[in-house]
Amino acid sequence: MSNNTFLINFDLDNTIAGYTDPIYPQALEKIKALSTAGHIVTINSGKPIFYLVGLCRQANLQDIWLIGESGAEICHGIALPLDMPFKNLVKEESKLYLQTLREEIRQTFGNRIWFEPTVIALSVFFDNDQTQSELMEFFNRNKSKFEKYNINVFPMVDCFDLMPDNIDKSTGIRTLQKHFSIADSNTIAIGDSWNDIPMFDYCQHSIVIDFSEYQSQKDIHHVANIDEALQKLDEIIQKG
Repeated sequence: MSNNTFLINFDLDNTIAGYTDPIYPQALEKIKALSTAGHIVTINSGKPIFYLVGLCRQANLQDIWLIGESGAEICHGIALPLDMPFKNLVKEESKLYLQTLREEIRQTFGNRIWFEPTVIALSVFFDNDQTQSELMEFFNRNKSKFEKYNINVFPMVDCFDLMPDNIDKSTGIRTLQKHFSIADSNTIAIGDSWNDIPMFDYCQHSIVIDFSEYQSQKDIHHVANIDEALQKLDEIIQKG
């Protein structure tokens, strides 16, 4: 890879797209331009990989790296069968416990919760604030098991993401950085929320959208919206 090649990682929801919305036109245009220029561009999300594939197919994003389930799965492009060159990112015992946990949650909460159709990670959505609180209490009661099987809980606006502790939004970035021999100084993360913190902490440059709670000693840029984020991204790349 050229010394001028950047590894650029975009969160999805509330970063390059609103919840349930298509990718913002200006973000889509920028992603395509970055890929054409030879940069490695990812969409790094807690969503399942096939969700991301469908999104990018409609947007005609062909040359894109997709990091799904917050790092548990990685694929290149949108063609089927999926091009997934990186395997065994998750420990088998963690996978099995998450399957058991899914059933325990289903039996405990019934139709008050629903699951995203993930392959490895567990994303639990809730119907109201009361169920949200009860889920948090359930997780606290199972804290010892979570520690035994190395499971972390990430609270989101409308769900909880449960991930093996060796998997977070930095996992896919680390894997691709090594694969493409990208310099640390050429890693960029753009996101807006708590589950983006691992990639903010890992990447040399972080562009943080409307999330003042996150602070760091690294090269971090707080911005108000996607337009400011894309402008700051251009500045970072131009500086090299």
